[in-house]
Amino acid sequence: VIGTAGSGKTQVTMRFCERAIARDETPLLLCFNRPLCDKLMKLAPDGAKVNTYHGFVREMAEQCGVEIDFTKANEEGFWREIQEQLLAATLAGLPQFDCLVVDEGQDFNADWYDILQMFLTDDATQLWLEDPLQNLRGTDPIELPGFVTYRETANFRTPLSIAGFIKGTLESEFEQRNLLPGLGVGVYDYEKSDELPALLDHRMKQLEKAGFGPVDVVIVSCRGTKSTALADVAQIGKHKLRKFTNKYNANNEQIYTDGDLTFETIFRFKGQQAPCVILVDLDDTTKQDDWHTGILYCAMTRATVRLELLTRQDCPWLTTFRENIDEG
Repeated sequence: VIGTAGSGKTQVTMRFCERAIARDETPLLLCFNRPLCDKLMKLAPDGAKVNTYHGFVREMAEQCGVEIDFTKANEEGFWREIQEQLLAATLAGLPQFDCLVVDEGQDFNADWYDILQMFLTDDATQLWLEDPLQNLRGTDPIELPGFVTYRETANFRTPLSIAGFIKGTLESEFEQRNLLPGLGVGVYDYEKSDELPALLDHRMKQLEKAGFGPVDVVIVSCRGTKSTALADVAQIGKHKLRKFTNKYNANNEQIYTDGDLTFETIFRFKGQQAPCVILVDLDDTTKQDDWHTGILYCAMTRATVRLELLTRQDCPWLTTFRENIDEG
């Protein structure tokens, strides 16, 4: 299934798993992104095995005695070596799944798909879902011989006022199926990076007056956790930021700072949504090229009611943003 953002891929995933369980099968549901995995765990029916690709491979490797040094995961040939080690290992006793579901398949490498076949029965049913427009890792498309392809360009998530802004700004084309008006898009600029926290505080106060609580709002950086202007910021006004600490507890659960206002990067928040999304780290590094257009598309389509862009004045997109604003 090749579906645009908001086309209902998660719903398809859940129904597919439910039907597999009804057939007494154990569906293996995998994705790349850990926050998305945690979300899918909460949504998946009892009986489905949900994991990230890395988490699943680590689990299978440990069960058959193969040690994996994930610090070398980005080195060339890493996954081919893991595949060879698993092939040489004793796989007897390891689970064989008769149903595989891959969500956000555009994040997967071809080598990963080959490894997964080792853990599937010969007649396993497979569902592959992806959106090439949300390929933020720059991975090459995977050839899937024997698959029947269904393409869906309808967006049921994004309301009219935000959809029009996305289409005009990014020149993106999708079928608008959400007929709710939404609360539009706001663009707010500032001069220096150290002014961003104060602007965020002001915007949160205005959003709260409009009825949004901190639980409804997610601040999304268009950069990574180390390069964001909010890397060392722990609090916005009266709100403490809830950030991922890059650490896990004994149960391999993500550890977040204690806060009521969520901050994420788009690389972690992709595949999710929130009533109000505030995009930050829009500055001179946000070029008007295909790469950053993809980042903006992925980030903007997370919002279900209100979208706000906090843009430094040297951002190349600022004029385009303003030209497409319709506060109506």
